[in-house]
Amino acid sequence: MANRKYVDADETSVMPARGDPVVGLPALRDWAEAPVERARADGVQLTGQDGLRTGLIRQVLQTGLEVEMADHLGYEHSDPSGRGSGNSRNGSYPKTVATEIGEVDLHIPRDRHGTFEPRPCRSTPGGWTGWPAKSSASMRRG
Repeated sequence: MANRKYVDADETSVMPARGDPVVGLPALRDWAEAPVERARADGVQLTGQDGLRTGLIRQVLQTGLEVEMADHLGYEHSDPSGRGSGNSRNGSYPKTVATEIGEVDLHIPRDRHGTFEPRPCRSTPGGWTGWPAKSSASMRRG
């Protein structure tokens, strides 16, 4: 599957595709300023269970799961090219994941063949370190 570039309204790349060099600190600061400013304007706390930080971590993890599923199946959600492909999405199940900031509720996607295994769920010693969260033992057990 092709690398994705996430773009803003001006079609300017704001995130690297997989395999691109790691983005430096100034770019991360630029990305962080807009949601922080909006949270302040809307009266949203930056920390806490319903805060911006928890919401962003939840959304990044959920998006990561959805991207992994698209990579696993070879097509994006609702893409007509997936019809008759032999495997498809089959809903999701709720899972509470222990992260560095506390527990986060996610919806883990499933495929019809039951072969999708998200990276943080794999049963490996210490879990997978590519996510900004550590998987709890219960998540690794499934």
